[in-house]
Amino acid sequence: MNILVQYPAGKRDTAYRVERGCTEIMRFAVNDCCHLKEISFPDTLEMIDIYVFYGCRSLKRVNYAGTESEWNRIDIGQSDNDPLFAAERHYGITEGYDIPTPTPMTTSTPVATPTMKPTATGTPKPTATATLKPTATATPKPTPKPTATPALTPTPTEQPPEKVEISQCEITVKNKTYTGKALKPAPVVKYNGVTLAKGTDYTVSYKNNTKVGTATATIKGKGLFTGSKKATFKINPKGTTLSKVTPGKKKLTVTWKKQTKQVSGYQIQYGTKKDFSNAKKLTVKGAKTVKKTIKSLKAKKYYYVRIRTYKTVSGKKYYSSWSKYKKIKTK
Repeated sequence: MNILVQYPAGKRDTAYRVERGCTEIMRFAVNDCCHLKEISFPDTLEMIDIYVFYGCRSLKRVNYAGTESEWNRIDIGQSDNDPLFAAERHYGITEGYDIPTPTPMTTSTPVATPTMKPTATGTPKPTATATLKPTATATPKPTPKPTATPALTPTPTEQPPEKVEISQCEITVKNKTYTGKALKPAPVVKYNGVTLAKGTDYTVSYKNNTKVGTATATIKGKGLFTGSKKATFKINPKGTTLSKVTPGKKKLTVTWKKQTKQVSGYQIQYGTKKDFSNAKKLTVKGAKTVKKTIKSLKAKKYYYVRIRTYKTVSGKKYYSSWSKYKKIKTK
């Protein structure tokens, strides 16, 4: 079984022919070859892995030595092989694969013998008799034997590392909101722009992922990847909602729903613009407090008010998302 591990390093040709005898093309073998426009496959091919043609945006033509039905039997990975599926396919293209053709045999042709003719005296005289001369018989040429196809073993300079360090990957994990249960957001792990598959390329474990604060996801390489890398994400407190905002003379009294689990207090934001640009913030300590009066406001002026919770962990504040705002006019 011959396997193509990687497209030859440094090769920038616009066309490439996979050697006859190749049965498998491994993951990442041809990815990001943006100059490649045409590729030819032998009829010995059985499998093309995922991520093989990712980034091959110039690929326009695919030649296959076998038939269309044989092509359809090849196991082709569906993930990130879009350029291969989009390219124009041509079947029965055997150029360059040294497929032998039989040499026809030639035979000799006999020469006709003339008959006897009578002379003028009536005495028959034999005329010269032409002897049969065999024509040269073509010696059949032996059918050429197909030359052995060398195994597709890349030279050391063409081989990628046996294992790729997972630390070379870009990892992102989305922040979550406290629920009281262990939170396990799915990380997005990318290598050279290709999104890896959980369970195939890596596994993930979590730590400190229940309470408000900073949690850790540890990504451990698997398959073609090795090593481990940590990524952090925030667990923010659950938010609250405004119950009502009561106007007063140059003041507003704000009342909200109490939120005591994993909450240290509240933050109120108020201003005269709907987008809260240049708005002011007021911090209210204590999770059990549900009412606060904002003073020194302008009379008979519309204000926009909203609120969020916060939790202090090791001297750092973690905030919930903002509530919906309420619009109210002072007296």
